[in-house]
Amino acid sequence: MIFLQAFIVCGVVCAICQFIIMKTKIPFPLLITLLLVIGGLLGLLGVFGALVGFGMMGTIVLIASLSDNFMSGFLAAIQGDFTGLIATVILLCTIIIFCTICAIVAKLPPPPPPSSEESEQPEK
Repeated sequence: MIFLQAFIVCGVVCAICQFIIMKTKIPFPLLITLLLVIGGLLGLLGVFGALVGFGMMGTIVLIASLSDNFMSGFLAAIQGDFTGLIATVILLCTIIIFCTICAIVAKLPPPPPPSSEESEQPEK
């Protein structure tokens, strides 16, 4: 039952995002930013905690979960407990390092050379 709940929550969020991308032609980085903001707001309002209670791992894997972690860590840091904020910063640094390593290992192809029309411009 837990797997079904996780699948439903994550699937609904992904379907909503796909619908937004298809209907509005919103750029993907802007959608990620919106998800981060929405996750932070839902965390502040306490809704994200209830969603995690129902969807379990289906909500933890979403990008909105990262902003919820930031908000809870920030709120705890205001009260004097910095462990949550430090753990979230370590998580973010780990994500950045892992993505950088993956980009280096993947060796993305270089951009195509300029076309012959661009290279035949007269020199001054």
